[in-house]
Amino acid sequence: MPKGNKQSRASQGVPSFLPHAVAPALVAMAFFPVPRRTVLLFLPLVWVPDLDYLVQSQHRAVTHSMLIPLMLLAAVVVLWRRRDP
Repeated sequence: MPKGNKQSRASQGVPSFLPHAVAPALVAMAFFPVPRRTVLLFLPLVWVPDLDYLVQSQHRAVTHSMLIPLMLLAAVVVLWRRRDP
């Protein structure tokens, strides 16, 4: 790596947004009896943790913690139980 390049090696190997979606979808369809339509419906959720990328100073500071996934899980559980009689 040239001396003038201040970019770290870790940031050079960051995968694009596409593998972030394709890998979980393939795993879900390969190992679990999940319909393809359901996998495609939930596919955009893989990008939720990266929404803080829009604010560069906060990237990975807020949504890459356990707080957001736990809040999403709680919301899904509450909504799921509301649906059942």
